[in-house]
Amino acid sequence: MTKEFGFSGAIAKLNKISSNAKAINSIVEKEAEEIKDDARKIATSKGLKVTGAGVDGIIAKHALYESTVGWAGRPNLHLYFHEVGFHAGFSKATSRERRGKRARRYKKGSRKYVAPKPHIRPAALQHKDSFAKKVKDKLLNK
Repeated sequence: MTKEFGFSGAIAKLNKISSNAKAINSIVEKEAEEIKDDARKIATSKGLKVTGAGVDGIIAKHALYESTVGWAGRPNLHLYFHEVGFHAGFSKATSRERRGKRARRYKKGSRKYVAPKPHIRPAALQHKDSFAKKVKDKLLNK
């Protein structure tokens, strides 16, 4: 009977994990698409579908082992502000003094805070645990 000494078992397990890691990219892309779809549903349910590019501007970009879910360019910047909240209504009246300088006066009560209507964060948090489980299962080949 021979005894094994060393790290051969650990090396074999690491080799198995590294060979399984090549299949992770498909899981990452699939999960990002699901997050994008859920974010669109949440945004629509919160009434964010009518301005700018609307929910069609919520996109997913894919690279190797990386996917980004967010908003398409400038036309959809308003969805970003709805995610984090913003101040709206900067109505101002301008007039000139006798010396020609403009005095800006803001109308009372015209500036208000629009509370956030998050849609990307809740979608990402819904998939957090399932995504981690899918990656772990794929790496360990369960």
